[in-house]
Amino acid sequence: MSGTDLIASSTLAHLYLAQGHRRKARDILAEVLRRDPHDGHALHLRHRLDAIESGELVLRRTHGRLQVQWKRARAPEGCAVVLCALRLGHDGPQRFVTSTSISAAAGTVEFPLPFPRGHATACLGRVVTGHGFVPECVGDPLVWSDESA
Repeated sequence: MSGTDLIASSTLAHLYLAQGHRRKARDILAEVLRRDPHDGHALHLRHRLDAIESGELVLRRTHGRLQVQWKRARAPEGCAVVLCALRLGHDGPQRFVTSTSISAAAGTVEFPLPFPRGHATACLGRVVTGHGFVPECVGDPLVWSDESA
């Protein structure tokens, strides 16, 4: 980034983030916030980027279950893994939401596969007084289909 990069915008940072270019997104956000420290969109994106980079969380389907694996720099205090799954069918949407407390900096937890096909996402976060549940690490979404169903 040059000293005054006129193309730097929250929209550009969002595009970089969506494509997985975290360092470029962070550089763009730094420039946007240097010009306007109160830019709400840039502040939100920086918070989102911080949450993504605070740890690693992977969601996968294995042996008829959904497995969430996490790794963080430090042991979480008061953290939980939250899993949200959705199935869209002719009879309307079906939702499955569950969570479990964790106490280790790294680990794995498994949940039952709620539907033969659907999609899910998982996050690691904690309850903060006055703010509700605050995600600290978010995994990429997972889509699965069981053709025999």
